[in-house]
Amino acid sequence: MDITRSPFYEFVFLVSCLAQMFVGLAMGQFGVFFASNSILICGQLDLLCCSLRNARYTALLQHGVKHASLRVSHATIQDDEKHNYIYNVSEMKESVYHYDKKVSNLYAEAKTQFDIYSS
Repeated sequence: MDITRSPFYEFVFLVSCLAQMFVGLAMGQFGVFFASNSILICGQLDLLCCSLRNARYTALLQHGVKHASLRVSHATIQDDEKHNYIYNVSEMKESVYHYDKKVSNLYAEAKTQFDIYSS
């Protein structure tokens, strides 16, 4: 069988195009799979941290520790949570004074005798 003749050549070309398309789809699906797994793992770790934080105080209450002493330590947890919330909100906001922007604006107009790429 000679694949350089007309009907076989088109058939081999079509099969190779379909195979490349399936490989591309498979690689895309692997990326989606790993991204969704990383999101799920981060959520599970967050739940684990919250559960471990509450497990200590539940065990202390079950073993007869005074509720007033736990209230003081609970206030520190609330302060930590407020701090984390404020930090996360500040990280999400666009900063005008970001270091990279300041540096790029500072040196954007600067030219040297060795700058051969700008006109």
